Amino acid sequence: MEKSGEKIIRLYKEGIFYIAYNHSAVRFRYFINGNVKILKHELKNGDWYLRIGVVQTSSMLENIPLKDPEGKFRDYIEIECDEMETSLEEVSDFIMKRYGTKNIKKKKTDDEKVTNNREKEVIELIRNLNLGTITPVAAITWISKWQDMLK
Repeated sequence: MEKSGEKIIRLYKEGIFYIAYNHSAVRFRYFINGNVKILKHELKNGDWYLRIGVVQTSSMLENIPLKDPEGKFRDYIEIECDEMETSLEEVSDFIMKRYGTKNIKKKKTDDEKVTNNREKEVIELIRNLNLGTITPVAAITWISKWQDMLK
């Protein structure tokens, strides 16, 4: 488990991303790139963790040795950094205040239900359209009708 005052950022390769969790995510944002968005993930048992993900080809990682001597992307990387006391609770509170939570389900209003029904209707019309037989002018006309339906 990571500790608050460590001098290291740990990145784990997951698919085409390098992921940092908890304290490493906070240190990455502070020392590497302040624009990266930290996400809070809540588990069913009430626990939570912080995470950032950066595509392996991102310019954020250009000065980090991602590849081994054979030219393959490394599965795990440690980046040295200055010591930093990190409080995951403070970062988590900041995230919740700024971005809200995805777990709060809002009851849909009647307007939103109507919009969803219109969207479903337009999607069904698009699915039933035979693109092989439609002219460009007819396509523009259909698009205009769909836009009016969704307004």
